[in-house]
Amino acid sequence: MRLTSLHCGTITSTMGDPPDPLQLPIMAFVIETGGEVVLFDTGMHPHVRTHPIDYWGRIAKRRLVPDLPEGADVVSRLAEAGYGPQDVTVVINSHLHNDHAGMNRFFPHSRIVVRRREWDYAITQMDADSSGFVRNDFFDEGAPPEFIEYDDECDLFGTGDLVLVSTPGHTPGHQSAKIRFGSGSTHVLTGDAVYAYDDIALRRPPGVTTDREAAIASIDRLADLEADGARIHVCHDAGHWAHVQPTAVVHEEPTTS
Repeated sequence: MRLTSLHCGTITSTMGDPPDPLQLPIMAFVIETGGEVVLFDTGMHPHVRTHPIDYWGRIAKRRLVPDLPEGADVVSRLAEAGYGPQDVTVVINSHLHNDHAGMNRFFPHSRIVVRRREWDYAITQMDADSSGFVRNDFFDEGAPPEFIEYDDECDLFGTGDLVLVSTPGHTPGHQSAKIRFGSGSTHVLTGDAVYAYDDIALRRPPGVTTDREAAIASIDRLADLEADGARIHVCHDAGHWAHVQPTAVVHEEPTTS
């Protein structure tokens, strides 16, 4: 089993409260387990490198300014880690915002697994300017994704190795990922449930929420997972990822027979 982080550019956000500019890393992750290669989040579409406002709309002018250098998109980072798009068996997203699902279309041979309540919300927002949901990122009427739905947790492969955890609030169908290795070492990928690690102790929800109370309850859930021994990886925490190589093995263990 292996968990690998991929640093896929940054965004400068003024969407918080207060609206002070924050430069946030865009992270994706590869989870290799049981013969599956799972990509958690797909970063930003390469169009934002040269035409961010045309692709994202006015949100890219000041509120959410992307920076995607050459070689930093998720496909390029995967190559650095030794994977090609054809190796990815499953794509899942924490949610369908434009900095988390921007390259879903680049994996036509993978299972694209989407939480139903996230999809149902995203498709009502994807044509709204500055909504953060971009139709071209994830919507294909002729090739819909594979839908899942659950209330608490979803054991994706039935082995306990990769469990999706419901953490709504930022969006209605937001989810985190819990990865459990054979030794018992457990790692949680938070998506946008929080923007910084310190937000967990402060019970401070992300600056953008659809349901603030649900967002705080999701933070409490992350705190409980940490209290149980899980290592929490906050995907937008600039202070943490600044000290990690753009492509890095977070944790690895031999497969047990």
